[in-house]
Amino acid sequence: MTETEIIMKRKPNLFLVGAAKSGTTAMDTYLARHPDVFMAVKEPHYFATDLLDASRPGRQWERYCRIFAPAEDQKVVGESSVFYLYSKEAAQNIRAFNPDAKILIHLRNPLEVIPSHHSQNIFEGNEPLEDLQDALAAEEDRRQGKRLPEHVWNLVTCYRDFVRFHDQVKRFMDEFPRDQVKINFFDDLKKDTRAVYQDTCRFLDIDPDIDAGFEVMNPNKKMRSKKAMDLFVRNPPPWLSAIARTIMPLESRTALKAKIKKMNTAKPKRDPLPADLRAELKRELAPDVEKLSRLVDRDLMHWVS
Repeated sequence: MTETEIIMKRKPNLFLVGAAKSGTTAMDTYLARHPDVFMAVKEPHYFATDLLDASRPGRQWERYCRIFAPAEDQKVVGESSVFYLYSKEAAQNIRAFNPDAKILIHLRNPLEVIPSHHSQNIFEGNEPLEDLQDALAAEEDRRQGKRLPEHVWNLVTCYRDFVRFHDQVKRFMDEFPRDQVKINFFDDLKKDTRAVYQDTCRFLDIDPDIDAGFEVMNPNKKMRSKKAMDLFVRNPPPWLSAIARTIMPLESRTALKAKIKKMNTAKPKRDPLPADLRAELKRELAPDVEKLSRLVDRDLMHWVS
């Protein structure tokens, strides 16, 4: 069976998108434990055509098809790609691919997303400016293609743009019928994880009473050793990569990198935003939050009050 035949047989009908650290990882994990759901490997970002160059692995059709090959007869076949929300083309591309797909959007207070996303970028090696205020000050240059980290989409380091959610959500609501779009909020997920999960199951027309564990997922992370991460995970020297490719299959190399990454990860509590920066961001983001509140018919102004 060809890759195209695979995906056309088990075409994805759920796309989980959202803000950084908004519960997308948790919901992906919980849904994957449901017998009626198949969730593919996370973050292919195939439909974010404005963000991924066609030469990147994530933009290869055959590779995208293969991540759904293990799906069997599950009612829901899905994938999670958080940057679909930010992408200006993903909603339209997904609709063209499967107009009957359901869209699950996860949102979080933008004043929590910004430091969380910044911290994750540092951990992943995508952000050289470890002081958040320095990173925010660099945004205008980065929008012009300056001061960008190497090999990183500029979107992941333009933090204010990343959390202006109104236009991002509206793109999906414009492309899909309202009954095919569900929005979950991190505050609700944190307060009553089981209730949000069960409501999501009802949205997907699957049994809401399957227990999914509900442990905390994707906490704040910090590297124990930047040198170890660079050497073995992010930027291994060519000679080391060549040896690894010779003696280890791809699956084993991926598993080893994940193990090294886990061993090199600490989970400290994140420092709060400085009061003056918090006040500045509230003023800047309030108009977008007000528009988002009207769009989703929920008062979210406590985010910026």
